[in-house]
Amino acid sequence: MPLKLVKKGKVWHVTGRVNGRRHRQSTRTTNRETAESIRKELERDLEDRAYNRTACFADAVTVYVEKGGEKRFLPPIMDQFEGKRLKDMTPIEVSAFSLARYGHLAPLTVKRELYTPLNAVMRAGHKAGLCPLIVFESPKGKRKPVTYADDQWLRLFLETAFPRIALTVLFLTLTGARVTEACNVKVGDLDLARGFAVLRKTKNGKSRKVLLAPRLAEAIGNWVIEQRLGSADDPVFGYSGRWSVNQAIERVCVKAGIPYLSSHKVGRHAFAARLLTEGKSLRMVQEAGGWGSIQIVAESYGHLEQSLIDEALRETGNGLLTKMGSSVPMLPKPESDGHVLDKDKNFENVVRAIKDRHSSMFPVTSDGGRDRDRTCDPYHVKNGIANGAASETPANPELLP
Repeated sequence: MPLKLVKKGKVWHVTGRVNGRRHRQSTRTTNRETAESIRKELERDLEDRAYNRTACFADAVTVYVEKGGEKRFLPPIMDQFEGKRLKDMTPIEVSAFSLARYGHLAPLTVKRELYTPLNAVMRAGHKAGLCPLIVFESPKGKRKPVTYADDQWLRLFLETAFPRIALTVLFLTLTGARVTEACNVKVGDLDLARGFAVLRKTKNGKSRKVLLAPRLAEAIGNWVIEQRLGSADDPVFGYSGRWSVNQAIERVCVKAGIPYLSSHKVGRHAFAARLLTEGKSLRMVQEAGGWGSIQIVAESYGHLEQSLIDEALRETGNGLLTKMGSSVPMLPKPESDGHVLDKDKNFENVVRAIKDRHSSMFPVTSDGGRDRDRTCDPYHVKNGIANGAASETPANPELLP
């Protein structure tokens, strides 16, 4: 909580917490403007003492990378802010760089390539005591529905692919591993007897154990024997990185005559979509795929879960109405009075015919509905007056003889 001014008697005092420490001090003035300037100067001085105010962006990047941060999008950001002091970085400066360097990209792409790594570096710097917590607001954008490899695409791909790329794609789509994580899997990371593999180099720096389907574990075991991978440090799939895997996938797609889908679409996207299609929750998908938060899963795949929810509601509603049977109120079928409701007519014609029939049976009178069935009027029933034989019901029938 930043420092704030509190008036005690006629004198203004400064109170609050800076960097987790409680601070109280009198400004020794009764003037509000003077007290406010003293408050700001004191707050800056306390922050200067708490952080290394000479630290630059490169220092925060060093801490971030050393803690296992992803370096993929950092080079252009480092070129721009490498020697910039952390305390001097401002939102307007970041926005100007965003327009100049990333202005041609979609908002969500700018968020992924600039604001996400930039804010991650600033958080690492804050934890290391280099600067206060500074967060730059990222642009907003609507995420498009994800494209993923369905079962038909996968079958055509596997029928055409060579064993190496076929096993790699199966590993990606059945475990939800990222392509870089799969490329880093070594023979020593496999426990085929118990059916799992360990992903040691993940995006968030934490190792993760993934379950292998029995047939996949058997196929990987046969592949290790066939390729004579005897050392624990031998890579299982033999690809150097994501680009070589995507190039191999593209070659198979051309040969099979199917649309090209990247390793991420055949891997994590297909993994999440398959679980949601089977009725699993977003929370389960997050845990199974190792996503950092459920918000990321909801933004990317929430529309898939919503479609399943809609379908479940339709099935539940139809099931309930079927159980109720004849208890469900239905419109009576119109009698043959000149209106023929052909099944091929559209909905508007059906509604118009029902309205016409209703109008003929219950004509609208000019008295606003006062000419109603008198047998329903307690006064007329009590006095045995025939329907419509009398005029209006008296305002106070008790006064009549």
